[in-house]
Amino acid sequence: MATAFGTLVSGPWQVALGCLRASASSPVKPFSSATGLLLAAALLSPRLWSAARRSSVRVFYLLAVAGTLVLAWGPEPGLLGTQVLYEAPFGWLMRLPGGDAVRVPARFWFISLLCLATLMGILMAEVLKRRSRRVSAAIVVAAACGLGADGWARIPTSPVPARAPAPGILSGGVVLELPLGETLGDIAAVFRAVDGGWRTVNGYSGYEPAGYAQRRAASEKGDADVLAGLLDRGGLHVLVSGNAPDLDRMVARYRGSTFIARANGFAQYQIPARAPGPIAGEVRGLYWGSIRSSAPSSSSVTTYNRPSGP
Repeated sequence: MATAFGTLVSGPWQVALGCLRASASSPVKPFSSATGLLLAAALLSPRLWSAARRSSVRVFYLLAVAGTLVLAWGPEPGLLGTQVLYEAPFGWLMRLPGGDAVRVPARFWFISLLCLATLMGILMAEVLKRRSRRVSAAIVVAAACGLGADGWARIPTSPVPARAPAPGILSGGVVLELPLGETLGDIAAVFRAVDGGWRTVNGYSGYEPAGYAQRRAASEKGDADVLAGLLDRGGLHVLVSGNAPDLDRMVARYRGSTFIARANGFAQYQIPARAPGPIAGEVRGLYWGSIRSSAPSSSSVTTYNRPSGP
């Protein structure tokens, strides 16, 4: 810990004693090593093993809280935007078979809360055993009020996303909403798809499929490449926000694009399918990978290289 703190204060250092060398360019690795040694010391503690031999329920839930809380940090935990551990236990978990399927580390916090609630119940039961019924009732009421106050929160809610101008036409189809890649916009796009019964190219789950970053970049530039490959498998419906006039003009000029309606802050277009493969014009050779639709079912739309022009 002292090494990590010294590196944080004085910066990188290096010491050489003959053939022995020690160095640190950042406090991350020294702090990680110290944390690992402290964890090993805790696991090898005689008191911990004694509690394990006694099958202590309290110790079990306490260790479960600590373990799941550490896993909730994710593979590269940070503090105030700075990475503090070289590799956290969640990174080790991802190397195990099936571990890479755990997509959201923060969900381990739900297990931590469950273990904490169970541990509190066990401790409360032990406390009430030695109290009269009147005192026990007062303690239970006070504890219930404390839990209620702690869990009470006024979380602001967002309004229900606006409906598409002509949602009946979109049912059963594939819909792209522009701009693409904005968190709140993608969440609203998924909501509209689930509510209306269509598949959406947009999506938000904390992870992005291959090619999504390139498609977002094209959306930000108002480039027609945002439509790359989406028309190779069938027709496409496009909803363009009224706050994106450049994208609106681009979609309106796209080959075969048909304007449907404009309402609720959106312009709705329909573009027919085209045969897969290159068409006349310059091909940029940009590979998009695959885009996975988010609702109502999980199906893939494979995309290909396409020309830069509409």
